[in-house]
Amino acid sequence: MRSPATPPLSWILILALTLGVGPFPLSASGALVGSVQEPPDSDSVQVDTAAALQEDTLPPPPEDIAPSRAELDEEIRSELQATFDRVTALRGIEVEVEAGIVRLQGTVPLATTRARADSLARRLDGVVVVEDLLEVDRSLQRRWNATWDQLRNWLLDALGYLPLLLAALAIVLVTMVAQRGAGTWLEGRFTGGENPYVRSLVRRGLRLLIVAAGLLVALNLVGATWIFGALVGTAGLAGLAIGFAFKDIIENYLAGILLSLRHPFSPNDFVAVAGHEGKIVRLTARETILMTMDGNHVRIPNAMVFGSVVVNFTRNPLRRFGFNIGVGTQEDLAEVQDLGMKTLQEMRNVLDDPPPLVLVKEMGDSSVLVAFFGWFDQRTTNPDVVRSEAIRLVKGALDGARIAMPAPEHRITWVAGEDGVAVARPPEAPPQPPKPTAPERPAEPDHTLDRQIALDREVEGDDLLAPAPRGKTGEPPRTTS
Repeated sequence: MRSPATPPLSWILILALTLGVGPFPLSASGALVGSVQEPPDSDSVQVDTAAALQEDTLPPPPEDIAPSRAELDEEIRSELQATFDRVTALRGIEVEVEAGIVRLQGTVPLATTRARADSLARRLDGVVVVEDLLEVDRSLQRRWNATWDQLRNWLLDALGYLPLLLAALAIVLVTMVAQRGAGTWLEGRFTGGENPYVRSLVRRGLRLLIVAAGLLVALNLVGATWIFGALVGTAGLAGLAIGFAFKDIIENYLAGILLSLRHPFSPNDFVAVAGHEGKIVRLTARETILMTMDGNHVRIPNAMVFGSVVVNFTRNPLRRFGFNIGVGTQEDLAEVQDLGMKTLQEMRNVLDDPPPLVLVKEMGDSSVLVAFFGWFDQRTTNPDVVRSEAIRLVKGALDGARIAMPAPEHRITWVAGEDGVAVARPPEAPPQPPKPTAPERPAEPDHTLDRQIALDREVEGDDLLAPAPRGKTGEPPRTTS
């Protein structure tokens, strides 16, 4: 039997737990400390995790890391001083910086060097004012040293560029040889009766293209392509000024191109243009040159030739001549026509097709004007000579037939007066027997001007014209044997 004075064990445990004594202390809410607790719910876990992540990703509070004014001044001074020390012409310049004010002291060899140092100082960030206290050193020794250093640097640079310059020069030489070869090759492809000006234009264009390509490659090799661009830009701007200043020259040049392409005449053609007659010597870029029958040179601007009426006597080889003879009013005109027609047909230089033609042209006071026409081939006959021979032979034929060719005359008849005095007529001259007509002289073409023109071309060079293509009109016509 237990003693009633001893408390039971259960009561001792309850008391110990209440007072927090023992291995299981109680919290303020009465829960066991260190014992197994219930797991928290999911919402509280997500909130705690998000808060923890937000605390990890937030940047730290900013700190005051901006440099002081003194540190910034020292940084400007050191950077600028280092720049000056690396440049030969700027060495010896002392730099002081205070509150953003840069003070430059020392001596420089040239005024341009002083401006260069001032410009470099103003480019730095944080510079407020540049106080330039530099002095230009005019001593001969320092300037000579600076000049010599510059020349030495240029010489070293040139020696460094020497391989590139030699390669560029080789490219230029190869280009010059290539453009000449291309011109010769192209010359062999254009043969026959093609326009020489077009041939020359294409040849020069190809040569210019080859030379421009070679120069561009050479300049690119030495790193000087800006020269090519500057030349192109300058040529474009200068072209406008030249166009206004040399309008007449450009107009004559374009007219020469059009005349060469249209082909209104060929070398040695006998033409009449702008009131001048002569044979074509040459067509240059600015003017058309004629040689008159007297052997004189006539230079006509191409613009005037292009805008004028051009009569080409040589383009059609068949040419007609004509002359007039007056016969007496009492003569038989039909007999005169037949006699003149027969005489022209018997001339070996007068063509049968087209046939000669004799027309009664005009009735005068004391004579009848008869016109004689004939055709000839001017490639084989001299125009002046054949006309002269025709006049001589026709006149001889009319003289042989006793056909009078009176000169203009006025007759005065006196009527007998009241005194019966009669006016005696002057005695008529006895008829003279006709003189025999000399045979026809040859009327071969005169090549005097042609030889002079050929000699002129040998001295002055070739022209821009080529012989015009001949069609059916260029075929030699039939002549009388």
